[in-house]
Amino acid sequence: MPYTDLQKQVYDNKIKRGFNVTDIGKEIILMTEELGELCDAKLSNDKGAIIDAIGDIMVYCLSMSSLFKWDAHDIIEEVTFSGDYLTHIGREIGMLAKTFKKSNQQSVDKIDRRAEFKSHLGKLLGYCKAAFFAEGSNELAILKGIVENNSVRSHQGKIK
Repeated sequence: MPYTDLQKQVYDNKIKRGFNVTDIGKEIILMTEELGELCDAKLSNDKGAIIDAIGDIMVYCLSMSSLFKWDAHDIIEEVTFSGDYLTHIGREIGMLAKTFKKSNQQSVDKIDRRAEFKSHLGKLLGYCKAAFFAEGSNELAILKGIVENNSVRSHQGKIK
């Protein structure tokens, strides 16, 4: 279960720093911002930024899994795709947004459409994992680095 410890670290960091642990819509907005960074990195062919953005999206997936009290290891889906993984990652983030829009938009403990959220989040995790593979990157090492870096950042994103 490679994600369990990372997922716990991500959630604990959110609690420690007073970050959002109830609003799924806010998490989707932040995840969408990372998708924009991934698109920018792809357009400029910046491999380091591509890998960082994929990792950031996956960290938001781990965070969202924690908010729903799901183990990311249990919900990740094995995916196959042809073409560019970016299209698939973008689609699943869009589907998460669409699911939120159609939901009752309550806090995570009261939100409906949980099965749809779980399905799209599981696919998104799978596409991120596949994207790391496509980029020739060590997914767990990248994720560990991002999680450790996030634990020492200020609210303005600067390393303390």
